[in-house]
Amino acid sequence: MISLILLIFLLSTFLGYTSSTKTNIESTTILGAFLTKDLKYKRIVGVILLLIGFYVAVKYFGITSGLFFGIMLLMTCISLLVVLYPLQIIKTQHILLGLIAISLIEFYYYAS
Repeated sequence: MISLILLIFLLSTFLGYTSSTKTNIESTTILGAFLTKDLKYKRIVGVILLLIGFYVAVKYFGITSGLFFGIMLLMTCISLLVVLYPLQIIKTQHILLGLIAISLIEFYYYAS
């Protein structure tokens, strides 16, 4: 469940970051071509995903812990995105590999 919350927050912050007109996004990849159009819809989807992430965190952890976890995760995702995305360190493959690894660790932890 924590990896799902992480994925939702990461996607919402990524959509919010790329919806800025000051962001330079290369449209050579499929993801880049999708992210360069429809800025209005990306902002709406980003806010909706952020609200869904907070809702899931509150349902999983409780009100106070869920809000605190959501705010801390949001700050972490935004700071990592702002620092690492312009340097082209973050690639789609790295994000997917990390999320798969986190999901497997979480699955084995709760399965045992």
